[in-house]
Amino acid sequence: MITTGISGQTMVREGQNIISQNTSSIPAKKVKQQVDINEGMENAARDIKKEMAEVQEVVSKLENITNVMGRKISFNVNEELGEVVVKVIDPSTDKVIKEIPSAEIQQLQLRIKQTLGLLFDEVI
Repeated sequence: MITTGISGQTMVREGQNIISQNTSSIPAKKVKQQVDINEGMENAARDIKKEMAEVQEVVSKLENITNVMGRKISFNVNEELGEVVVKVIDPSTDKVIKEIPSAEIQQLQLRIKQTLGLLFDEVI
């Protein structure tokens, strides 16, 4: 949160700390842009937290449904690929019955990604 006083003093609240900055030398347009950016970032963070909570709720419901059918489903995110990996597990033996995408496909995707990184510097 940013507040500006009459004297041109800006107070920025970061966590529990309040930072005071004299804005008499900073143009009002620049301060307004900074406020807009901060508000946009706060809104984006709130949206992401809300969406993550919704996804976790749906995943837990799916896991409960599959437990009734005699199978266990596990949802994980492969951090290197940025993709969701679904595992169907036999609950009595904890053995993975099916993995989507398979471990081999994940390794192949990772190798392709690394190879593209050697050929190209950036994605447009």
